[in-house]
Amino acid sequence: MGFTLAAAFAVMAADAEVVVAELVPAVVAWNRGPLAHLAGQPLNVGPCTVREADVGLVIRASAQTYDAILLDVDNGPED
Repeated sequence: MGFTLAAAFAVMAADAEVVVAELVPAVVAWNRGPLAHLAGQPLNVGPCTVREADVGLVIRASAQTYDAILLDVDNGPED
């Protein structure tokens, strides 16, 4: 729901760049829309690029290196 991203924005350098990988497009839509206010709209106001894809594919496809990789895994109560 954006809380991990908002927490990262709170401590990262002003010139840092964030890449968000989300496998489920509906989660991105929820976090840009009806859930955005819960964490302060981090997808709408923060310096990030959103990739709707598997995180492993995003990392392997990138020519850049990362200083940190944060994984926020919550697959719901049934998993």
